[in-house]
Amino acid sequence: MTSMCFSDVAYTQKKKTTRKARFLSGLYDVESMRRFAGISLDDIPDETTIGKFRHFLRTHGLTEVLFERTVQHRSERGLLMREGTIVDATIVAAPTSTKNRDRARDPEMGATKKGTSWHFGLKAHIGSDPHGRMHQVVVTSASVHDSQVMADCLHGDEQVLYGDKADADAQRQQEAEAQGIEWRVHRKATRHRKRTCADRSFNRKSNCVRARVEHIFGIIKHRWGYRKVRYRGLANNGPATARSDDSGHRPQLPPRLDRPRPDPRPASGLTAVVLRAYSSGSQFHTRRK
Repeated sequence: MTSMCFSDVAYTQKKKTTRKARFLSGLYDVESMRRFAGISLDDIPDETTIGKFRHFLRTHGLTEVLFERTVQHRSERGLLMREGTIVDATIVAAPTSTKNRDRARDPEMGATKKGTSWHFGLKAHIGSDPHGRMHQVVVTSASVHDSQVMADCLHGDEQVLYGDKADADAQRQQEAEAQGIEWRVHRKATRHRKRTCADRSFNRKSNCVRARVEHIFGIIKHRWGYRKVRYRGLANNGPATARSDDSGHRPQLPPRLDRPRPDPRPASGLTAVVLRAYSSGSQFHTRRK
C-alpha cells in the first residue's frame, strides 16, 4: 500500500470520528470507504499500522507539507483568492482533570476568559480568503492573544484585511494602510470613547465577509467532531487541526444551487384568496369595521 493510501485512510478516520475498531469495521463493511482510501479487502491495515503512520506523519512534519501542497493546489486551480485575508481564532477544549500519571494538566495548554466563562485548551488561529478557504493555521495555547499571532496568519499579498475587535490595533492599522491594505478590522469602543453609528455600520458591513471564516470552525468542530483535543501537547494536536479543514475540497456554488430550498407550502385560507385575486388582476378594498 502506498503512502497516499495511508493518508486517505487517516483522512477517512477523521471524517467518521470513530474509534479505530469501529473505523476498521467500517472499512470491511462499507465499500465507499474502501474506494475513498484506495484499498481493497486484502490491503486493509490493522490498528497498529494506522497508529504508527500517524506518528510517522507527526515525527517528519509531513502533515504541514500536505497542508501546504493543498494550499498550493487551490492557488493553481484558482480556488484561493490572494487579494484578501480573514483572520480569526477558535478555542479547542482540553481536559481539566488531574487524574493522570503526572497529577497535572497538560502544561502546553492554557486558560483564557471569553465573555464571562473560562476555557482551558488550545487556540487555533486561522487565516482564510474571503470565500472561507483556509490558507494558514497556527496552533498556540489558549492564553495567547489573537493579536500576537495575526502576522503569522497572513500570506503577504493582501489588499484587504478582515478581523474581529480582538485584532484591532492603531499602530498596525497605520502600517497596513501605509502599504495600501484596506483595513476592515472591527472597530471597538475604548474607555473614553463609545462606538458611533458609523462604527456599528462599518462592523456590520465587514461581518458579511468576515462571517465566512466561521464556516471553517463549523467544519472542524461539528463535521469532524474536533471540539476537544485528542492528544497531549501542541505538536500532536496541530497536525490534527490542519487535517480537519476541507472547506476548499468542493467549489463554492451560489446559495440557490448550493442549498436548494424546499418548495413553499401551498397557500390556504385568506392568503389563498388574496393570491388568487392578485393573479386574476381583480381589485378589491378592505373595509374597516
